[in-house]
Amino acid sequence: MNKILILGTIPATAGIGGVTMHVQRLLEQLDKNGIIYALCDYKALPLKEQIRLMKQHRIIHLHVSHPVLRILYALIAKLMGKNLIFTIHGNLGRFNWLGNLLDKLTVKLSDVPIAINRKSYEKALKWNKQAKLISAFIPPLTDGKVPEWAIEKIDSLRKQGHRVFSTNASVCSFTPTGEEIYGIEFLIDFFRQRDEVLVISDPSGQYAEKHKGEDVFIISGSHSTYAIYKHVDGTIRNTATDGDSLSVRESLYLGLPTLATDRVDRPEGCILFHYNDADSLEKALNNKMRATKVTPDNPVEHIIGIYQRLSK
Repeated sequence: MNKILILGTIPATAGIGGVTMHVQRLLEQLDKNGIIYALCDYKALPLKEQIRLMKQHRIIHLHVSHPVLRILYALIAKLMGKNLIFTIHGNLGRFNWLGNLLDKLTVKLSDVPIAINRKSYEKALKWNKQAKLISAFIPPLTDGKVPEWAIEKIDSLRKQGHRVFSTNASVCSFTPTGEEIYGIEFLIDFFRQRDEVLVISDPSGQYAEKHKGEDVFIISGSHSTYAIYKHVDGTIRNTATDGDSLSVRESLYLGLPTLATDRVDRPEGCILFHYNDADSLEKALNNKMRATKVTPDNPVEHIIGIYQRLSK
């Protein structure tokens, strides 16, 4: 029997997002460290093939965002007698009562639930004493690609004396209470009358379509936000909810001024402001914004340690 099955999806299948990038970078790091594994891409494989793969492996590492799918895969894994690792992408408690209950059950069923921020960890620990707190940020092995026209435009704007800030949204989506998760519309309106420039990474193309013909700097399609960060003055994360944001971690890793909402726990070094609050964001932008490079431990070392322990 093989040991490790990564049950998740990747950018090539599901597009660029925090979870898909985490899974891709995890796989790259496992390859680099000589760890043998298999990927079960639940968005690409039929259920019959997924079940076959689950049967063949001793450890299942779950990377799924939807609470219904989380509990279903957890139940299947435990009925098969597998060791289940559950990385809790997102913030525990962000769904409605049913979704939150399903997440609680998934945490309880897991051999090792992994929370990616402290508040989620504190909740998970109450339900499962094996819970771990491990950041979702895995440093990239390469910068990735971004359209040359976009870099040329950013560099030109900065030479003209404009401060350029980057933000991103994997898709246009909303919380159960109707708040726009990535707060892009607020940011577009906020920056319209300012000398600073906002560049928006929009891999889904939904915002580009909505603002077609407007003077809004949007990069759509598949590209690397990490590569963009090397050319801007700072980053902004105006989210209504979050987990352990990849873009925040990348920005801090590069030593950029990193502005982020205070809706969830943020890493040390972030400049906090209130979600969709113009006055609060104004104060954050007027902050001295000293850039502090934050180099976290590589979480893959801790994950490999869990694999090794469960393999004994």
